[in-house]
Amino acid sequence: MDEVWRILIPLLLAHIVTDFFSQTKGMVEKKRAGKWKSSAMLVHVLIAGSTAYAFTALWQAYEIFWITALSHWLIDGWKNSRKNPDKPSLFWADQSLHIFVIAGLCLWLTSPSIWYDPLVDAPWRESGIILLGFLFVLQPGSVIVQKVMSQWNLNSSGIALNEELPNAGHIIGLLERTLIFVFVVLQQFAAIGFLIAAKSILRFGSNAKNNQERKETEYILVGTLLSFTLATLTGLIVTWIL
Repeated sequence: MDEVWRILIPLLLAHIVTDFFSQTKGMVEKKRAGKWKSSAMLVHVLIAGSTAYAFTALWQAYEIFWITALSHWLIDGWKNSRKNPDKPSLFWADQSLHIFVIAGLCLWLTSPSIWYDPLVDAPWRESGIILLGFLFVLQPGSVIVQKVMSQWNLNSSGIALNEELPNAGHIIGLLERTLIFVFVVLQQFAAIGFLIAAKSILRFGSNAKNNQERKETEYILVGTLLSFTLATLTGLIVTWIL
């Protein structure tokens, strides 16, 4: 199992750094405009391959660079050639495919025939997992919240003024119950009180406001709870793995 962690953690770190930290808005726009042949795409795939190769430190395993670079070119090129690359479903598909490639590469590299570089045996597993969770909460977590929230547009005429946000109440309830369950399991009962207080503050006086302000309150509440839930679950998973 230790051999799997030695490969999986660096590959996941490399993916997060490549997809969520190294890309600027300008690069993303150029990739979408030029699609497969974009110069920004070339830069992106070179960064993806180089980062994965450097992070794993398996200097004899050149396939890390080539498989990572090629998979980014194929997956990102496919997504950017779609009609609406910003579509949330394409984001989930894109990331799922990348994770699938990482899992396959990890299984390949943990074959007994692979000779491990001494650097890989350094005892940094715990710090690597913590760093992975921290980076995930910072940037991928932000993108995930944005993609979920994109189903609502407060300025859209598709939502009538006398209506609430579609499914907002249901999502709020799911997030609340998830957080309360986690806090009960962890015996953090004070956090439950904080959650109730925070919701009460956001909800206070919303009945006296107009419908647009009520929708804005629900929007903020969903985003806050979603962000809170994502960070809590990530921390819980990191703690469990450690």
